[in-house]
Amino acid sequence: MKKLASALAIAAAATSLVLTAYAVECSYVDLEAGPIWSNDDAQTKCPQVCTSHGGYWKGQWTTTVAGQMSVCGCYICP
Repeated sequence: MKKLASALAIAAAATSLVLTAYAVECSYVDLEAGPIWSNDDAQTKCPQVCTSHGGYWKGQWTTTVAGQMSVCGCYICP
């Protein structure tokens, strides 16, 4: 019985280490994209903006200064 308990403890510890090694925390950031004129325009600009910072676009954008600046909602993962 002790051998089984030891084997289970070792397996649990190994699984924990593997899961910890693959755990990645992503950060949500708004990145400036220049003016975005429409949702169709965002579909082109935002993926490029996010990718250029090593992330991916989550599908949201916001105008911060009318006619001058918008931001894309990006996930950046280390």
